[in-house]
Amino acid sequence: MNSARREIQAQLLLLAAVALLAAPVLAGGVPYYGDLTLQFIPWRNFAAQQVLAGRLPLWLPDVYLGLPFLANNQSAVLYPPHLLPLPGVVAVAAGLVLHLHLAAAGSYCFARALGRSRAAGLVAGLGYGLGGYLVSKQQFPSLGYTIAWLPWLFWAAERLRQRPGPRTAALLGVLVGLQWLSGHAQMSVLQLALLAAWWVSTPRPLRSATAWRWGLVGLLAGCGVGLAQLLPTAELLRLSPRSGFTFDDVARFNLPPFQVLTVLAPNLFGCPAGRLPYLGVGPYWEMTWYAGALTVPLALCASRAQERRVGFWWGAAAVGLALALGRYTPLYRLAYELLPPLRIFRDPARFTLYSTFALTVLAAAGYDRLDDRLRRVATGLLAGVATALVLTVLAPGDLLTAALAALLAWSPLKQVANLAPLAAGWREALTLQLLALLALLTAARAAAAAPRRRWLVALLALDLTVYGHGLNPVAPLTAVTQPPPENIPRGALVLAPSAEESAEQCFNFAHYPPSDCLPGTRRTLTPHVALGSGLRTVWGYDPLRPAATLAALQAATAGDWAQRAATLGGLGVRGEWDGQRWQPYPAPPGLVRARGGPALPRGGTPQRLAVLLPSGAARLELTLPLVPGWRFTQPPVPSPSALVTAFERCPAGLLRGWYAPASLRLGLFAALLSLGWLAALVTTCSSLRGRGT
Repeated sequence: MNSARREIQAQLLLLAAVALLAAPVLAGGVPYYGDLTLQFIPWRNFAAQQVLAGRLPLWLPDVYLGLPFLANNQSAVLYPPHLLPLPGVVAVAAGLVLHLHLAAAGSYCFARALGRSRAAGLVAGLGYGLGGYLVSKQQFPSLGYTIAWLPWLFWAAERLRQRPGPRTAALLGVLVGLQWLSGHAQMSVLQLALLAAWWVSTPRPLRSATAWRWGLVGLLAGCGVGLAQLLPTAELLRLSPRSGFTFDDVARFNLPPFQVLTVLAPNLFGCPAGRLPYLGVGPYWEMTWYAGALTVPLALCASRAQERRVGFWWGAAAVGLALALGRYTPLYRLAYELLPPLRIFRDPARFTLYSTFALTVLAAAGYDRLDDRLRRVATGLLAGVATALVLTVLAPGDLLTAALAALLAWSPLKQVANLAPLAAGWREALTLQLLALLALLTAARAAAAAPRRRWLVALLALDLTVYGHGLNPVAPLTAVTQPPPENIPRGALVLAPSAEESAEQCFNFAHYPPSDCLPGTRRTLTPHVALGSGLRTVWGYDPLRPAATLAALQAATAGDWAQRAATLGGLGVRGEWDGQRWQPYPAPPGLVRARGGPALPRGGTPQRLAVLLPSGAARLELTLPLVPGWRFTQPPVPSPSALVTAFERCPAGLLRGWYAPASLRLGLFAALLSLGWLAALVTTCSSLRGRGT
């Protein structure tokens, strides 16, 4: 009982650290920057509306004239927390707190399963759960939620290795299924690849044929659960531009070699939330892999004699870092050619996931072996940091300005007219960062002795909590929920700026904008912001939009206003909104057009429609991009536009259509079979125990 109480206390400490980090959110604020505003908050609003109406949200009618919704992996409709019909702002805020603690608790449990002490488990939990990699990715919830399951996968695999059987196999299967459903296939693939490498590299005395068999059973069952999401996504993926990505498209955000140093000092090149803007390459939230200034020194104390697989974790850290460098080394190009999944996944910098997680596991092992090695490591790092501090303070202004110019030349994202003031600010920020690192390393060196060892845990928690506060800017609730302009007709389908144009107005990589920019963001009808407000937009923001739909819309919106009015008005668009004024199209539009008489829409939902056809209607046209999954009581005919679904020689009566892709039905069937398989494993195990066999 005493041991169980201490385990609960450790988890409560992790929860307290997460609550301290997420205090602005718990106080009623709403994370708002980047993809949260562009996509995820509106998506959660739409999904909640559909769930409350008793429907599974399969089709999204509010952007691009209609798109598959559930089939987009990042919508994560089938992820259990998303089945709760919460408003978007509440769902995102709750998801941030839940998944930060989920990651921290999982890392703690995995470290304990490896035989680490409770304090060492706290080191692992804090380093991963509150580290910059996971906290910064909460701006992209599907990615952040998926990687929160990584330590739990390893925990379940370690339990399976120690106690192979149907119950532990079922546990692994459930966790594999959850991480597939959480919304980011790229990170799911990376996680399972790392898990497979860890399992295969396990030394022979630590593995058994029984564990291998049950591990395979759990893995297959979990992937079967994930097919409910993966099959519709694969079908949509074939239609999207992503299926034709080149190497340049894939190798978008790469970790520059000089930014590797941010593993020790994350703001050496500024921070979007700090006084000094972010000066590095690519988005800050893609490049950060900071797990605490003490994590690296503790990891360097891990001993092969103490942890038999320490070599694997150092190898994982090295491979992750090498792949994260992307186009800066030939390794990623080679991997791109040899590994087909990399051809549809972007941003090599995300491979620092391996390095981050490996360092936290090694730090936990190093904590349990504190001796003179930590003093030596800390002393060496202190010497290097002190040298860097002296050079920063004494460097001539011209030299620092030249270094800044060279840095900005790496990134096309920054245009600075006068570098001298910025260089002075950079010197100040560097000085403060190096002083803070000196203080942390000095305290770590002093706490290396056994009586003061637990101070290291407190220092790590303090470091990560302070650092993480600025990584997710928070706005008042009213800033996110403000309605669109009142002079646009309610329920209208409108032409608003494209995703790229509107995003540039309010989002940049150098600074997190203040929360008072959000009303302006909504006023421009930044794609997806109209969701939940009764408006529909011609443009949108969707990484898996069908290429044919995008090309047709680009052609329809080309030319002057009169041309757009004629083309889009015929598609049911009511007019244009440029962020300041509403310009209606001259002709009243109709979403349903029939030759030979009027056609009247009868009810319908986002994924179901019904049209009453008059007698003598020769041709019926619906403003509806035809993608696999739409079925009608009468077969459609080829249309000159990818935005129109047409029917010839329509008999009078009711034409019905519904969106129900076969890939979804097949995926759900496979998922139900897999869930039944997992339930049977648990039931069989319980039955055997009940009979005493």
